[in-house]
Amino acid sequence: MTLLPPDPQREEKPSPEAVEHLRKLFDLDLKADNPASLDQKRRAWDQQCLQTYLPLWMHVTMVKTGLRQAMLFTPLAEPDDTTGSESERQGDRGVFLYLHGGGYCTGSVYTHRQFVSRLARRTSRQVLFIDYPLSPEVTYPAALDYAVEGYRWLLAQGTDPSKIIIAGDSSGGGLALALLVKIKILKLERPGCGVLLSPWLDMRLVAASIKKNDPYDPMVSRKMLERSALRYAGGMPLNEARLSPVLDDLTDLPPLLVQAASKEVLVDDAKFLAERGRAAGVSVDLALWRGMWHFWQDNAGELPEADLALDEVNLFLNIVAGIVPAYDPDYVEEEIPEADEQKTKIEAQVKEPKTEVAKPKWY
Repeated sequence: MTLLPPDPQREEKPSPEAVEHLRKLFDLDLKADNPASLDQKRRAWDQQCLQTYLPLWMHVTMVKTGLRQAMLFTPLAEPDDTTGSESERQGDRGVFLYLHGGGYCTGSVYTHRQFVSRLARRTSRQVLFIDYPLSPEVTYPAALDYAVEGYRWLLAQGTDPSKIIIAGDSSGGGLALALLVKIKILKLERPGCGVLLSPWLDMRLVAASIKKNDPYDPMVSRKMLERSALRYAGGMPLNEARLSPVLDDLTDLPPLLVQAASKEVLVDDAKFLAERGRAAGVSVDLALWRGMWHFWQDNAGELPEADLALDEVNLFLNIVAGIVPAYDPDYVEEEIPEADEQKTKIEAQVKEPKTEVAKPKWY
């Protein structure tokens, strides 16, 4: 079962802006071995992203969901905004619990705060951005435990669980799926849905796309994934369902939207989740975007394809929330009879009356 209608925009050729951006990514050679230490890489990424300012229409507060701080993003209406009331901007439609990517060993609330701002703005929903601990300093299940704490915090605030969206990108997408399964195991109230962006779901690294799509993916390589998996696992077998959540019991999960680029290294993880999820009776919308790269949604506000991807997320959320109806492939729009057809029907009704009747003036 799927909720979204077919979208031909996913199959269109990449825009000139996207082609140019992809060229720049390849020029950066992000998959090359970097002699910098893991700590240096983290600081450099944080510092680069902290050079940008958050928009004025985004209100951010620090909250403590457990042992660590989290950021709560609330989109506010701009003075010239006519797309929705301020109450809608402040999270009446729901709240994300968002988990960032970075291979479980890099990334932070600072590296992804611009994207989270755009996600909140584009969907008119709040975002609780969890700052989970990184490996190898801490290994599984520390990150998942902090994610669970974040979910419990939202419930403790009186948040309607049906309005909570569990979301994440890359490794954060894998952590989001693991969190959905953990919520079920703990018998907590089920969230409304899940949104996984270019998710990494299988640490066994057996998918054919990891090798096949390596020449087309400027962001992720097998070597990078292997290092990250070993750091996060902490000695656990990588075929454990707790590490590779796509192998876990997926029954009774809420509806899922899975977005991936058709030529990215991890696209088979997304396909495998759609296959296993649907077999388990879960509604899974798999959206494969042509010509994009790993987590291209991060370029929302710069590239039309990234903006369209977030619009797709918003449509999915509105369908789940009942704001708009789900796609029905069997629905046929009822045709409205033309004026002459209506007149013919009326003529048939009054033709050869047995008694004289007064006819309408327009007859």
